[in-house]
Amino acid sequence: MFNKYVIISPSLWWDDGSLLKYAPQTLSVHQKQTDVYIGVGKEGLAPSTIPHVMEVDANLLVEKLRKLDNKNLQVHYDYLPAEDHATITHQAVFNALRLLYPLKDK
Repeated sequence: MFNKYVIISPSLWWDDGSLLKYAPQTLSVHQKQTDVYIGVGKEGLAPSTIPHVMEVDANLLVEKLRKLDNKNLQVHYDYLPAEDHATITHQAVFNALRLLYPLKDK
């Protein structure tokens, strides 16, 4: 559907981890060049019945996406240990935009 995705501080524990199950399948069929930026900070435990550390779940998503046999999929992982769920947005959006839309040489 899109060719650039920005995922920041993802709540991958939501809906019994359905995003970890289905996101890789969805992105495996992309025929166009697709970039995925995943930014996560020092998040701590997610509010679920089985405790999940958000940065661990983000790493699992990165691993699953990188294992896909799709040469058109680029996965960019950005760990921001100085940020948390409340503070990560501005820095991660800045990093994602700079990475996905680099300045062209004049």
